[in-house]
Amino acid sequence: MVRIVCDSSCDIRMIDNMAKNVDLRFVALKMLIDNKEFVDDETIDVDAMYEAMATCSGKSTTACPNPEEYEQAFEGADEIYVITISSNLSGSFNSAHTAMDMHLEKYPNKKIHIFDSLSTSGTMALAMYKINELVKKGEVFENICTAVEDYMVNHTNVDFVLHSVDNLVRNGRLNKIVGCAISALGIKIVGRASKIGTLEPFSKVRSKAKVYKCFLKEMEDKLYKGGKVFISHANNEEDALELKRLILEKYQNAQIRIVKAKGLVSYYAEAKGMIVGFEY
Repeated sequence: MVRIVCDSSCDIRMIDNMAKNVDLRFVALKMLIDNKEFVDDETIDVDAMYEAMATCSGKSTTACPNPEEYEQAFEGADEIYVITISSNLSGSFNSAHTAMDMHLEKYPNKKIHIFDSLSTSGTMALAMYKINELVKKGEVFENICTAVEDYMVNHTNVDFVLHSVDNLVRNGRLNKIVGCAISALGIKIVGRASKIGTLEPFSKVRSKAKVYKCFLKEMEDKLYKGGKVFISHANNEEDALELKRLILEKYQNAQIRIVKAKGLVSYYAEAKGMIVGFEY
């Protein structure tokens, strides 16, 4: 049995045309808001989490899956591919490595590889699909690992737009003064995941039209000619559908999938945020 294990920052939770010998497992990150815990699994109430965020006056933070949760997700599989949120944004990658060491002590003949997405959401989904595609072609474990590492680094891109940066400020990922200025001026931050897995803002805009222009310019700069695009939105289907329309207007063979963001991505993207992952 081949298994793909992702932490819950991957918003795509199923693969189209999945290989018969492949299955998926997800391990949940957690959000703690004013001492109330939200577990990022299929039971999470994202709207309730938004309400808690809006009234938060105390501590707000996130926690990665522990090694035991990862190891439980490994049970019963022979070949295991693990995809985590960027190691520069969370301890999920390190937790997965600890779990791998624990599991291989018990089952030394198993094959486990951990991919640091250096990103989140869209890149993880693209990697998940690529693994499935290569397994269906009959590629061996080692070749799949090499090919997917190259694919993630050299052929995928993730961009984002944030309408609010409160949680990034609370968690020390954005300067407080910059964050206050953004909120006061109604600025939207457009950025990308950097090559070292950090958040890299590259534009500050006010209008939706300029947000879409930034996304399309990124695709053009990466020489995108068609292929998979994953749009994850935080309660913002309207903008996601408009972006899809604009992409298809320019790239008729684009394969676009829109999903509502799950817990972790909703926590950081906040209301109206979007994350766009594409292959090039």
